[in-house]
Amino acid sequence: MDVKEFDEFVKREQEAASGVASVDWDGEREEWLSYLDKLYKKVESLLRKYVSSGQIQLGYRSVELNEENIGSYAAKQMIKITQQSLFQLIMEVANG
Repeated sequence: MDVKEFDEFVKREQEAASGVASVDWDGEREEWLSYLDKLYKKVESLLRKYVSSGQIQLGYRSVELNEENIGSYAAKQMIKITQQSLFQLIMEVANG
């Protein structure tokens, strides 16, 4: 490899590295949160019959996530509540 070829190699590597640095991490986060919301809507749709009849309840809580390039942010976490799980939770609190 001569000097000219090495110069071209270094230039290509710098261009590739600068492309990685230009990722819109805020946009990536928002896109992921949007997909998560769509997933939850689909799950709600599939479980609507059980929610309507009172067999289960769905709820959400906020969880803090931390990713290397994005940093910390809040996301919704779906929780399912059945009579059995509610009873177990009450017993844990009462005994705890």
